[in-house]
Amino acid sequence: MLVDSLSGEIGKGLQWLRKSLLLTQYQLASFTELDYRHYQNIETGRVEVKVETLKRICSTFGVGLSTFFFLLDRRPWLLEDAPRPKGGGDLYLFRMILEQACFRVLPSVRDLLTKWGRDLAEGSRDNLNQSLFPCVETDLDLKILWKNSAANKAWGEHSVEEISIVEALDSKALREEIDHFWNNRPNSFYLEIPIHRIGPGRRKAFAVVGLKPMLKKTYESVFLAFIELGEEEFTSAEVLNLRNLKRSFL
Repeated sequence: MLVDSLSGEIGKGLQWLRKSLLLTQYQLASFTELDYRHYQNIETGRVEVKVETLKRICSTFGVGLSTFFFLLDRRPWLLEDAPRPKGGGDLYLFRMILEQACFRVLPSVRDLLTKWGRDLAEGSRDNLNQSLFPCVETDLDLKILWKNSAANKAWGEHSVEEISIVEALDSKALREEIDHFWNNRPNSFYLEIPIHRIGPGRRKAFAVVGLKPMLKKTYESVFLAFIELGEEEFTSAEVLNLRNLKRSFL
């Protein structure tokens, strides 16, 4: 029997987060050093969870209480038409959208992260070389340290007549996002950049996913993946990121 409606909503939120990480209740209880039955009762809303316990659980997901209650307000488990895709990249897709729980991820971006999110976050150059999405590794100043095969092709085919990811990488919007990324130390960032030129049909937009490698390195870097967006996906003329909330579930 539910203790109260808030306990029930908290339980639903915890269940959504846990399933996003592909964890069982037993694994989550082990990570948080809680009794399995007690955690099970929290998630099903049978007991009232203490604030300190909720903080401990949320820390396992990498979020604070304010983000968690923002998530409860949005109730994403009611808004998803289909089950979240099962795959190695789910953890990293989850990490990205957690920075703004109401953000709606485009299908092409979800596809990229589901297939290649783990390799992006682990900085697996060998695996990323097989990706059809251009991927690069850069330092804090956006100096390119490495490009995958698709990125090398994009650079090789770049010309003054064609808008490409080369311009997206050199854009003011991306440089500002990179500065914010290194100054605030999140795990990831997301950006949609429109690029315009004078003349008809001289407009393209790119989504850029940035993930800090989870594996420790002797130098600081970030892996960026670029997705060219179609007109139906990007209708705004503004730069979009996880902080300005230009596209949400609402």
